[in-house]
Amino acid sequence: MLVATVQGSRLQAAKASKSQAPFLCPNCQETVILRQGTVRVAHFAHRSTIACAWTVGESQAHLQAKQAMADALRNSGYDAEPEVPLGAQRADVYAERDGERFVVELQHTPIDPREIERRTRGYVDMGLHVAWVSLVDIDYRCFLRPSDIPIPMRYSPRPFERWIEVFSFGQVPMFNPLLGGVLCGKLRAYRTSVPVSEWTERGGAQRSAGGYEKSSRRYADLFCEAYLPLECLQLERSWRSVELRVGGMSFPRGGLAKLTVRR
Repeated sequence: MLVATVQGSRLQAAKASKSQAPFLCPNCQETVILRQGTVRVAHFAHRSTIACAWTVGESQAHLQAKQAMADALRNSGYDAEPEVPLGAQRADVYAERDGERFVVELQHTPIDPREIERRTRGYVDMGLHVAWVSLVDIDYRCFLRPSDIPIPMRYSPRPFERWIEVFSFGQVPMFNPLLGGVLCGKLRAYRTSVPVSEWTERGGAQRSAGGYEKSSRRYADLFCEAYLPLECLQLERSWRSVELRVGGMSFPRGGLAKLTVRR
């Protein structure tokens, strides 16, 4: 958890000192512990005996990504904060600029696409523009090497990334906080070869099978459509004018946000 409250005011762990204790969890109001160091991102932690929904499944990668995204948008002129309560939800990153309001959700763990749709609908009903970004641990710097021919990476998309792909008009924003930029990925069918097999049946008849290609159900070819350095990151408004259903997944009508760079 990156944010706690001190005497009713929000305080980010990166700007806190232990002399300001006690710190309270904004959700359960229990006392939390400030943890700062040189290896892990500064954060607040509940005592082991406390069960709070805000810390379930929270990883260092997720904490680091939220802090990095909020810092990047703040450096680009947005009023941006991590972990902002909005109605019954808590946005990973909330950003405002020139009267425009955005939410950036950074998804790390497997989640049912119906839950993503529910959260998104809650945000757009509040008039917010929403961006979903997949947190990954792959090293996508290989895409930055000069090449005349785009070279894909074999990748196994998670179900929620397929939802993000449709939601983001065919693009999957991916972020590894260790690499300093956002990959705008494109997924294409991954073709596998079925080898030829031949055999002889009783009676001497020759038979064969295979010798063709088929689309893999597990893998996709991941291409880089764009690479967005954090120091140039911007949010661009978009809009879905109608409710959409694709392959059993729902996509609400309303405001979207596209990650882009300053021009």
